[in-house]
Parts: sequence; C-alpha cells; structure tokens
Amino acid sequence: MVVTKFYCLGLVLLCFVLCLNGAKGIKREEPTQDEALHEKGPGVKVLFPERNYIANGTSIYISNGTSVNGLGDRVQYFASYFSNEGKWGTQAALIVYGLPNVQTNQLSSVFVSLVTAMNDSSNILNSISAGWYFRIYTVITILIFFTYWTADGFKNTGCYNVLCKGFVPSSPSQAPGFKIWPLSKYKGDQYIIKVKIHKDNISGNWLLHVQDSLLGYWPETLFTSLFESAQQIAWNGNVNFAKNLKGPPLGSGHFPEEGGGKAAAIQDIQFVNQHGQPYDLTPDRVSSHVDKKDCYRVGEFYRAEIGFMFYLGGPGGC
Repeated sequence: MVVTKFYCLGLVLLCFVLCLNGAKGIKREEPTQDEALHEKGPGVKVLFPERNYIANGTSIYISNGTSVNGLGDRVQYFASYFSNEGKWGTQAALIVYGLPNVQTNQLSSVFVSLVTAMNDSSNILNSISAGWYFRIYTVITILIFFTYWTADGFKNTGCYNVLCKGFVPSSPSQAPGFKIWPLSKYKGDQYIIKVKIHKDNISGNWLLHVQDSLLGYWPETLFTSLFESAQQIAWNGNVNFAKNLKGPPLGSGHFPEEGGGKAAAIQDIQFVNQHGQPYDLTPDRVSSHVDKKDCYRVGEFYRAEIGFMFYLGGPGGC
C-alpha cells in the first residue's frame, strides 16, 4: 500500500538524519546544550501487567532489506506498529531504559511518529516524531528526549529538537533534548515518559505534551501535506549503527516475550482528536513492521488494564 511505503521511507530518512547529527563521525566530550541538559525530565513509575504476549509469525512483516537503502555506511532496523486509521494525533507511554551495551556510533530509540505524503513522491513526505533515544558519548551515556520534523522528505526542511526554526517551545527553560531520569531496571522498577501529539482545532498547530504538560508545538505553516492531517500514525522501536559494527540492543535489550518488568513497552496507546481528547483505536486496523526478528521483535498488540500496548525489543547483535 502506498502509505506504508511512505512510512518505511520516512523513518529510514529520520534515523539517518539523527545519526548525522550525532553518532556519525563527530567526536564530542559531552552533549550539546540542545541535546541533553536543559533540565532532567522525570520518569513516572508504573506497575506492569502480568500478562505476557508475543506476536504470532503471520503478523510479522520481514523486509527484504530495502529499509536500509540510502543510509550509506549505516544500517538500521525497525520493530514497529502502525495504523492508517487516526488522523489528528496519538498519545502513548514509553517505558524508558538505559542500555549499557550501546557503543559509540550506535543509536537505539523508541518513539511515536505521524506521517503523510502525496503523489507517491518522497520529497513531499511530511512527518513529526517524538520519543527517546539512548546514545553513548565519549565520557557519558544518556537517554535523551528528542523531536524531529520535515516537510520535504528530510531534504531541505526540518531538524532535530530546536536546532532550526520550527518547533516552538512553550518555555525557554524547557525544550526537546532534555535528559530523561530515572530509568527502568530489568526485573525492577519501571518508568515511563508520556508523549501526546495532536493537531489543535483552533490554531491548527501540532501540539506536543510530555508528562501531561505542554512542551511546545510545530506550527501548521511548516507543513504541506501534514498541514491538514496525518495519513499514518506509528509507534516505533529503531536501531541505527555503522556497518562495521553489530546492531545495538533495543528497548531493555530483551525480547518482548519476557513480558512485564523485563521487556520495554509502549503502552496506554490511543488516538487523540482535534480537541485533545483521547479515544481508542481499532486493533484490527493496526499492522506490524519488523525488519530483523532474530534480533528485534514486537509482541502482540493487545488491550491491557492500562490500555492498548505492546512489548518490544531485543538483544541486537545482528
């Protein structure tokens, strides 16, 4: 389907740009001000469900390798769910993990994205993404909350966090690029970062809430096809790494079938309308995309007491 093609291409380009802004070929003793330490963003401690699910083999799509095209000397893999049902936004709680085995020149991330495009042309792909990624710098390892946007398939528009004009923070003291803390521990306490993106019916802007507080917005005038609504909404796990390395761990570094308290998850997943009100999605209209199931997987998309959710992750090594 056409929109699915846009989804895969858009996320490939996003993670390529993230690495160009970070791991690839740039040595730094510490993160830039924008990337890390505006202010620590508190994680929220959560209980995890006892049930344990893994997606059945028929629902897993294994790509033929096209998702790594255009990355030059880098490779990336996805473990994601997506839907073409919602148009105005989504909210989700992302369980946050530190990954001690991530190396320099590797990136591991979990995020939500809204994508749209027209006329089967990647240069008019519009997308918004927000979530967390884990990277090692030369002296420290940190989990960062990030955003990214583009209005032309990542060619001439868009940027990471506030590195260009685009995303408008609601406060000069708090912007995307902050450090997330505390982090979940395997078989221990679990912490989440709550993300909500939706198109405001009054201003037309795309609003971003983090931990139930407005972090800022993307003006609707930034976009072309996303000016009106989204065609696809996705909940993603992604790894990106240099070809001379093996893939880093994703999520907690453990497969989703290990379940609560051991595997990472995206939970409390809902769509959001133009008034900022959440509503349930149709699970039968949600599809999975997994590139390398030997190393990274998604669990079954199901309704728990905390809402729709799925586990994701893997040890890497591919």
